[in-house]
Amino acid sequence: MSSPAISAASLRARAFSMPDTYGSAEKVRLTEEALAARSQVFTPSQLSDFMAKMLDLNSAAVKLLDPGAGAGSLSESAIAAAGRDVSVTLVERDRIFRSHLEDLLGQHADEIAKDSEVVIADFLVTAAAWLQSGRSFTHVIMNPPYQRIGKDSSERHLLKRMGVQTSNMYAAFLWLGMDLLSEGGQLVAVVPRSILSGAQFRSVRQHLMREGSLYRLHHFHSRKAVFRRDRVQQEVVVLGMQKGVRHKHVRYSWSDELDDLSEGHELLPATRFSDGSADDVIVIPADVGVETRASSSYRETLIPEGISVSVGPVVDFRNRDYIHESATGGVPLIGSELFSSRRRPARRLNVNQATERFVMPKGLYIALRRISPPETRPRLQAMMVDATSAEYEAGIAFENHVLFIHRNREGLSLSTCRLLLNYLTADDAQRQIAERSGSTQINVADVAALRR
Repeated sequence: MSSPAISAASLRARAFSMPDTYGSAEKVRLTEEALAARSQVFTPSQLSDFMAKMLDLNSAAVKLLDPGAGAGSLSESAIAAAGRDVSVTLVERDRIFRSHLEDLLGQHADEIAKDSEVVIADFLVTAAAWLQSGRSFTHVIMNPPYQRIGKDSSERHLLKRMGVQTSNMYAAFLWLGMDLLSEGGQLVAVVPRSILSGAQFRSVRQHLMREGSLYRLHHFHSRKAVFRRDRVQQEVVVLGMQKGVRHKHVRYSWSDELDDLSEGHELLPATRFSDGSADDVIVIPADVGVETRASSSYRETLIPEGISVSVGPVVDFRNRDYIHESATGGVPLIGSELFSSRRRPARRLNVNQATERFVMPKGLYIALRRISPPETRPRLQAMMVDATSAEYEAGIAFENHVLFIHRNREGLSLSTCRLLLNYLTADDAQRQIAERSGSTQINVADVAALRR
């Protein structure tokens, strides 16, 4: 399917003076409801300038792709950073941006190649056509939409036909952006940090690392730092990847806010950013001067063989008819209140045909707080649960707000509990979690990956 395109040559007389990105975006009078419907956020000018400088735009012929271009701030920053003729292709699905992007190309008509174009189309559909025809780009820069892809949607079926395995739009953009790069090409993207370690993004990371490698990484410490104007609270990173090149070092930088962005960075071995697993998890150094055991240099896992970490199986809202506040009846139910200073009445789970599969025998277990945002201190919280008294004669149950450590669904020895607690509460374990986990909860994979 051909996509409507507007060439730069036809726009040379239509230049206008463009204010900052947010101001020009407001010219198209997008409502907050419309933004939410598309799960799209605009790129602040400080960030777009910063990202553009991560690209090496000194190659002989630059062919830049900006998928999900929105107001075009990333392309504009890249044009300014290149300082010479650049072939720019902006892809944007929403027609409301059409005239704005036309004006943007017109303003920079003397700085861009004649074959620069605006493509008003679905990027997934357009990417499929380009991959089939063999079209490629030397550089890709993106702030992809944050949107889930429905299981039975046309987008999901299209991605499946292309071999793209993901249910998130920003992950699909990353995958296809890498595919559209020519050999040696560079991709820079601002994405949620969770893509670096989340199990649901395993296939995406494996594809990216198979096709290229990381050469640049910037981490925003604050979840409110980047897209505060759009009320997005998401810990984000900026990735720089190069196709067909194995970088031995990564330029790493970090900041709390957009206002303290700088070009300063640390050059660290690539092994500091890899956990060495088949999952291709990308870890973020908690302290550039200290190498923790989260990196691929260390192999011995903290959790010994034969011992497992599981999510508590009792989902409260699905089992509310079987949960009651009482000191007797059923079995004690352990939840997140274990880690709270606030008093809460003890809860118990009725044992019947529907719930008996949730019950563990009496014994010693270790529980870990599951919901733990990055700003929580300490991030990794663990406690021993002594379920050996008469109160636990019928067993114990764990709510899904906690993780619990066990041996084949039974308790642990006292010496094992003490050893694991020492490991889990040590500073190195805290740093490993900080380096690996970018979501608001601690996952089984995060704990299972800890090294000692």
